Amino acid sequence: MSTAVTSVNASAPLQFYWDADDVNDQYYLYLYFNEVEELAASETRAFNITVNEKFWYGPVIPTYRAAYTVYSNSATPLTGAARYQVSLSKTENSSLPPILNAVEIYKIKDFSESETA
Repeated sequence: MSTAVTSVNASAPLQFYWDADDVNDQYYLYLYFNEVEELAASETRAFNITVNEKFWYGPVIPTYRAAYTVYSNSATPLTGAARYQVSLSKTENSSLPPILNAVEIYKIKDFSESETA
């Protein structure tokens, strides 16, 4: 992971969203982080993640050239919303904005009914 996205405004959160087809759908969210530049001794990057304005994980402190994954576990998929708004917001002590290298969103498919007759 050699590239990352960040917000245009360094003090603004990095945000993205997706719309659910049905509020009962369940999703697994995977977020990938890797610091792509060596930070100066005076620089820090730390941020928290919220989903639909509820704390989800944090703080994330990416390490230079070391991949880090944050994901929803099988016991707690995301469900119950028509839209999922994900926000990465820098912590009070962070001098740099959040970064995001990659994201994957999986929708859970129920295969409880046999497809063959």
